[in-house]
Amino acid sequence: MYQRVIKRVADFLISLVLVVLLFIPGLIVALVIKLDSKGPVFFKQTRYTKDTRPFTMIKFRTMVTDAPIQAAGQIQNPKQYITKFGRILRETSIDELPQLLN
Repeated sequence: MYQRVIKRVADFLISLVLVVLLFIPGLIVALVIKLDSKGPVFFKQTRYTKDTRPFTMIKFRTMVTDAPIQAAGQIQNPKQYITKFGRILRETSIDELPQLLN
């Protein structure tokens, strides 16, 4: 019981520190995404926890807004829908940083 509370508090504190430290770089990434392609800065999707509770996952958008809504394995060439800057974000995993807010 105490381990779960300690883990939750540690997760919260680490995320808070990282959000503060990465705020300015995050703004720069958001600006570049806006300049690179039209559409929203964030990609949002409903995912489920291990207890099957839904939550909204947030990432920086790396694909064009009119990309098909299908699994990558079902699309002929999924890489054609990734933006120029999105490719860099994916290679460096920077697109995952907004998940600190989750």
